Amino acid sequence: MLKLYNTIIGTHVDSQQKEFDYLNPDSEKSFIENQQKFTNWEYSTKPVRYKVNSFGHRNDYELKDIDTPYGLAIGCSYTFGVGLNVHDMYSNQLSQRLHIPIYNAGLNGSSNAISCFNTIEISRIKPPRFIIFQVTDRHRFPSMKMRHQTIIDQIRHIGPWCIQSEPHLQTLFTKYSQEGITEFNHIFMFISLIQYFRLLNIPIIFVEAIDVLPKFFINTQMRSLLAESRIQYLPWTFVKDDYARDRNHPGSRSHTNMAQQLFSLLQSYE
Repeated sequence: MLKLYNTIIGTHVDSQQKEFDYLNPDSEKSFIENQQKFTNWEYSTKPVRYKVNSFGHRNDYELKDIDTPYGLAIGCSYTFGVGLNVHDMYSNQLSQRLHIPIYNAGLNGSSNAISCFNTIEISRIKPPRFIIFQVTDRHRFPSMKMRHQTIIDQIRHIGPWCIQSEPHLQTLFTKYSQEGITEFNHIFMFISLIQYFRLLNIPIIFVEAIDVLPKFFINTQMRSLLAESRIQYLPWTFVKDDYARDRNHPGSRSHTNMAQQLFSLLQSYE
C-alpha cells in the first residue's frame, strides 16, 4: 500500500512502525517455505530488515537532513530493494562508490506516473545532482487513493506542470490523452519529465528493468529532445539464478552489476 505524505507518495506504514521484517511479496510465509526448500540458502542466515523514513522511503535519514550534493534513485520494488539487505541495494552500493548520499525513493508496487510525480516533488524540496529513474510496467496502477484513476488521469495531473511552456508538446499531449493511447501517454509523460529537468540542467539515467523503453527512445519525436538533454539509458541485465529473499526480485549480484554500470556512466559526467 502507498500513501500520500503531504506532497510526496511513500510506503504506507503505521506511524509508529518504521522498521519491519517482511513486506509482500517478501512475506514470512514465503521465507519459511524457501528456507525449507533450498539447502544452504544464503537468506537462512542473512538478515533482511526494512526501515523507512517519514516519507515511507527506504532510507535511514530524512530528505530534509541531506546537506551535501546527492543523487536520487526512483522506481518500483526493484529500486526499493524488496527481499534485499539494505547494503546490497544498488542505490547504497552506488553511494559507497561515489561517496555521496543516494536518496532511495523506490516504492513497492509503484507506477511510472507516481515515480514521475515523486521525482518532481522531491526535486522541488531539494534538487538532486542526478536522477536514476528505474522504469516499470506501463500498465501498473498501485493500490492507493489514486487507484481509481486511469493512466491518462495521472498523466494529466503531472504533464501540464512540465510542458506548459512548450505549446507544440502541449498540443500533442492533449491529443494523445484524449485518444487514450497508452504508449503515447507514457512517451509524453517522460517528455514532460525530461523537459522539466532539462531546464534545471539535472541529468537523468533511465534504467530499464522491464521491457518498456525501446519504443520510447527510438520515437522520432524524441530524437531532437534527447540530443539536447543529458539523458542516458541503461538496460538492467540480471544475473542468472540470482534472487532476493522473496525469489521474485533480482538479488545482490544483479544490484552490484547495476551499481557498477551506473558508477561508470556517472563518471563520464565529471
